[in-house]
Amino acid sequence: MNYYYIKLPSGQETYTSEIAFINTPETFIAKEVWWITFAKGPKKNGYYLDYNGYLRKLYWEARQNKNEKNFILKSTNGLISDCQHSIRYYSYIKVIKDVQNPQYEGQIMIFTFGQFINNKIKDYVLSNNVKSIDNVFKLTVVNTQGFPNYDRSIFTDKEISLFDQNLNINNDIKFRPFLTPQLERKEKLKIINSINE
Repeated sequence: MNYYYIKLPSGQETYTSEIAFINTPETFIAKEVWWITFAKGPKKNGYYLDYNGYLRKLYWEARQNKNEKNFILKSTNGLISDCQHSIRYYSYIKVIKDVQNPQYEGQIMIFTFGQFINNKIKDYVLSNNVKSIDNVFKLTVVNTQGFPNYDRSIFTDKEISLFDQNLNINNDIKFRPFLTPQLERKEKLKIINSINE
């Protein structure tokens, strides 16, 4: 199963598409992930799973010492200059319309999203007093100072019911490298003061 991964093309300020959620909100998968920026080393910046708990332990240790903005973590895979944790949600979707990538249209894919879109889904469920999502979601991504902004994304009046109880997203989420690379399970990290240590 492929991921529906949106990336604004160079020079393009807005990306729009229409998608339909197949999972019900209570079957979304939620994972705590860490965005890691490497100052040095072979690893690429990206989302990582913290299997062994070192990142969480050292991150909060640094915050307690009021040092969260300038601490550096030393790992066997390079120097980590920044790490931020967040919750990412995963759901099956069907791509209804995508002018930028028409090859996706009609496909069932995995969509990963953050708290902002999850809040829009919660508002939809509460305001309509439903469990399933039967309206098409218009996804609008705007480049705002180099960061994706989803404020203009809304549920439309178009109705479509795609819930399939036989689809189990746990079977397809593999946390592939371009989304969630793994830190080594036995990798030890420590806080250092500079990248030269």
